[in-house]
Amino acid sequence: MIPEERLREAAQEAGRIIANRYPDPEACQHTFSPEFEAKMERLLRRAARRERLVLAQRVARRVACLLLVLLLGCGTWLGVDAQARERLLGWVSQQVEGSQLYFYGGAPRETPDPTRYLLAQAPEGYTPRSVYLADFGASHRFRNQAGEILTFGYLKRDSTTVSSNISFSTEGMARQRVTVLDETADFYQGEQDNILVWTQEDTLFYLDGPLSQAALIDLAEHIRAIP
Repeated sequence: MIPEERLREAAQEAGRIIANRYPDPEACQHTFSPEFEAKMERLLRRAARRERLVLAQRVARRVACLLLVLLLGCGTWLGVDAQARERLLGWVSQQVEGSQLYFYGGAPRETPDPTRYLLAQAPEGYTPRSVYLADFGASHRFRNQAGEILTFGYLKRDSTTVSSNISFSTEGMARQRVTVLDETADFYQGEQDNILVWTQEDTLFYLDGPLSQAALIDLAEHIRAIP
């Protein structure tokens, strides 16, 4: 039986032989192509956005519980104050931990709203990639040849919950009030992507992508309702 010490020495010697066969690290310099660098930058940016989205979802769940308490506690006051009821029973925006939360604080619908919406005309160079549909909203994703993603979505006043809510990661983004389809809207400008959020009656709409403010506002005019 070979002693353990001899085995350890043999392993160390084999490791030195293998290590000596590798080239000098200074001789292994490599310049990646611009296309590869661009792909890696997009992957890192998407990973960072996914982390922010998870945080925003956690925040949304906590805030939804607080909203329920608020609505229950203020029920009597809202019943007698018509102006207060008009301000609260609709879409409200609140900044929470680097995210912007939008929620509908009114009562749920008695019957579902069957109306759906679509983007009738996508920006030049963008093609549809995926669609998520639900009774209370939808999300449509478009992509161009550079791998950039544009998202159009909407969220309706729910028929089964006390409040509908959606969060956008807006940390480090500048907020500006603009007008979209004669409605006051929120525009968030970031380093890579911009976000446009507005409401019409009981429905919240949003556009998220690497387009300018003017391009997003123009794109909003191509949203069509499907009964």
